[in-house]
Amino acid sequence: MNDEASQQKIIHAVVRSPLRAIGRSILVALGAMAAFGVTAEPIDVPNGDFSDPANDGSIGGVIGGDINNVEIGNGPWHGSAYGILGLLAQPTLTIDSASQSATISGLLGIN
Repeated sequence: MNDEASQQKIIHAVVRSPLRAIGRSILVALGAMAAFGVTAEPIDVPNGDFSDPANDGSIGGVIGGDINNVEIGNGPWHGSAYGILGLLAQPTLTIDSASQSATISGLLGIN
């Protein structure tokens, strides 16, 4: 075997070994999660049920520039809306405390 072929084999062995070890580690971790299960605690989100009337409001629904990270009502919720080339209106993002809901309407500029 020539020197170049030997060097190529060594390079392949050096590169493949860590990749195989990482692959095996991932498989072992996934197997452990499947065998023992994974649990998580709920995360408390302030006004997560949209019940605070101060948060009522809407953004979007107009033809023109994009809306980026705009406060909806008095916060804490923010939203972004994007039209299509300024030709179609952005969708409207609405928070309604009476129904405790957040709604996206007017997709593709159609209400």
